[in-house]
Amino acid sequence: MAKIRDILIDVAVTTAVRKRKCHRNAKHAIRAGEDFLSVREKSGFGSKNYCKECAQPILDLAKNKLSGITNKLS
Repeated sequence: MAKIRDILIDVAVTTAVRKRKCHRNAKHAIRAGEDFLSVREKSGFGSKNYCKECAQPILDLAKNKLSGITNKLS
């Protein structure tokens, strides 16, 4: 059986080793030891980091888009 392709390869939840900034709201800090959403850039260099608060609307939008795609293919 063929391997199933992972289309969410550039998105992950990561634990911060050091303090980071949130790329959606510069006032939000991601402290060391805190989980955050990491989205790798298309160019392959670097990633954008989002705190839990800012990650939720991003994930909700992705969830809605995937749901729409799934419904079209059903």
